[in-house]
Amino acid sequence: MSKWKPVNVDPNEADDFDLEPDLIEPDDATTPINKASSKQQYSSSNQPQQNQAQGSSSQANQSSFFNFTTFTKPNIDLSNSLNPILNNEQVKERQFSGGDTLDEPVWQTLQRDLSAIGLRLFSVIWPASLSKLAKVQQHNLIIAARNSGINIGINYDQIEQDIEQDLQNQPIDDSNLKKLDWDLWGPLIFILIFSLILGYLSPKTNSSEVFSSVFALVWLTFAVVAINIQLLGGTISFFSALSTQGYALFPLVLSATISIFIKWSFIRFIIYVLFVAWAIYAATINLKVSGVLPGRVFLAIYPVGLVYATLGWLCVIT
Repeated sequence: MSKWKPVNVDPNEADDFDLEPDLIEPDDATTPINKASSKQQYSSSNQPQQNQAQGSSSQANQSSFFNFTTFTKPNIDLSNSLNPILNNEQVKERQFSGGDTLDEPVWQTLQRDLSAIGLRLFSVIWPASLSKLAKVQQHNLIIAARNSGINIGINYDQIEQDIEQDLQNQPIDDSNLKKLDWDLWGPLIFILIFSLILGYLSPKTNSSEVFSSVFALVWLTFAVVAINIQLLGGTISFFSALSTQGYALFPLVLSATISIFIKWSFIRFIIYVLFVAWAIYAATINLKVSGVLPGRVFLAIYPVGLVYATLGWLCVIT
C-alpha cells in the first residue's frame, strides 16, 4: 500500500474555498437545556396571543346580546383587517354629517322616511293645505309651456292674471315642493290594507283569491293610469303619478274599514259617495302640485276617478 501524502496547496489560493457549517448534532446533555429554553420562548410568545384570544372571546360574548345603541349607530373597527392593505395606517369611523346617506344611522333614516310619509298623508287628509301651492305650481307650468310653445288649449293671460292676483294677497314659498317627493311606502300599505279588508268581507272560501286578485289588479291599474298621466305632458314622472294615486287611496281604505261594521247598503252607499269624492279631490290637488299641465288635469284625473269609483263600489256590494 502506498502511504498518504499531504496535498500541496498554496495558502494564497485557499481564500477561494468556502467552509461549510458544522453539522454535528449537540450532545444529549445539552438537549434538556435547549428544550427548556425553547418551551420558555414558546410560552412567552404565545402569551399575548392567548390574551388577545381571551379578549376577543369576551367581546364576542358581550356582543351576543342585542344592543339597540350599536344597532342604530354601529361602531365597527376595521383597523386590524385593513392594516395589511393600508400599511399600518390608522382607520377611523366616519360619522354621518348629512348629504350622503350611506353611513347614516338607521333611526335617522326611519325618522326621515316616516316624516315624508306623514307629510304626504296629511296632504290627502287635508287637500286644501296644498291649494295655494298648487296655484304656484300651475303658474310655473303655464310660464314654461308658453315659453316652449306648447298649446294646452287655455287662455294663458287670463289664468296668469288670476293666479298672480291670488299670490299677491298671500305669497307662498314653493320650497315645500321638495318635501312632497314620491315614495311607494304609503301606496304599498294602503293597497295591502284595502286588499285584506275586501278579502275579509268576501266569503271565506274565496278570501285568498279575492285578496290576491285585488292586490295585483290595483297595482296594474295604477301603473297603466300613471303611464297615461305621464304621456299627457308636464313635469310629473311615472313614480310620482303612481305615488299620488296610492296615497289618494286612503279615503277608500277608511270606507272599506267602515263597511266592516255597517251592514246596511244604503248607509254604505252614502259613505261611498263621500269618500270617493274626497279621494278624487285629493288626487286632483296632488296631481296639480306634482306637475300636470293646467289644461290637462281633467284628462289625467278622469281615469283615476273611474278606478276609485270601481274600488269604492266593491266595498258597497261585498
